[in-house]
Amino acid sequence: MSKKASRSIVKGSERVPLHGAVATGPIHDEERFEVTIVVRLKTPLKDLETDGSQYLTHDTYEGADSKDIELVKKFVEEYGLIVVETSTARRSVYVSGTAAKFSKAFETKIEHYEHEGGTYRGRTGALTVPSELADVIEGVFGIDNRPAVATGAI
Repeated sequence: MSKKASRSIVKGSERVPLHGAVATGPIHDEERFEVTIVVRLKTPLKDLETDGSQYLTHDTYEGADSKDIELVKKFVEEYGLIVVETSTARRSVYVSGTAAKFSKAFETKIEHYEHEGGTYRGRTGALTVPSELADVIEGVFGIDNRPAVATGAI
């Protein structure tokens, strides 16, 4: 996988600032944090057999394909990010690194934001990955640490 490969957007990764939030400056390049990358199921849900109910059992749920996990590991390591842990059962690759390395790997600008309820590390737009990973990666969580629910006086 080459850093110069064509890139694709990670579906669902588009972000806009929280309502009323204002960017106050770039995040320090050396700030470290961890990110979770979620990969697709080994077998698509539509192809999994159930026990006749609408629910999957532990026996039918297969997690991620180890080849997908390895592709993601190779990608992040090319950008100097550190793989902390992988889990095929949780379909996850846990990665540690600096803001500068995450910015470069996912082609995003990470900034500090202020809003009525406080501050957060955030980004706008979509994340991108090499095109061969576009269908493999289903989510990237932790680059942006905005509150899930805006806080304020009750």
